[in-house]
Amino acid sequence: HGRPPGTLTLRPGVAHPMPARPTVLVAEDAPDLLDVVVAVLTRHGYAVVPAASGTAALRLLADRPVDLVVSDMMMPGASGFRLVEAVRGLLGERVPVVMMSAHGSGAHQSYAAALGADAFLHKPFPAHELVAAVNRLCPRPTPPPAEPAAVG
Repeated sequence: HGRPPGTLTLRPGVAHPMPARPTVLVAEDAPDLLDVVVAVLTRHGYAVVPAASGTAALRLLADRPVDLVVSDMMMPGASGFRLVEAVRGLLGERVPVVMMSAHGSGAHQSYAAALGADAFLHKPFPAHELVAAVNRLCPRPTPPPAEPAAVG
């Protein structure tokens, strides 16, 4: 009532800006894993935009600003490799990319790094490794809660 959107009233009549939550785009075609990654990052204070495919992620990337991208490597349609190329082409180096994959070959990881991926997680990985990679590249706004044992 009488407050601009995005503000928090701490004392009557005094509005303070709410701290911005970094936005993370998560692209993963496995629905269960997408749900877990979204839940973990949301619990850590990130605003998460889920995408069930690389193609959906490309559409979302064109429409909204993000602070970081987490992507599966192998997805039908646009792969995680294509997504990294799009992020670098549209946003340059200012938006970090974390690549996740069950295909742990050194060649895949090297190719992702050559395209500009900033971190690589081998599935399955402990939730704390995901959080650590995201926090390193895009610091979290809140202290960490307890984590589930593993993701993937």
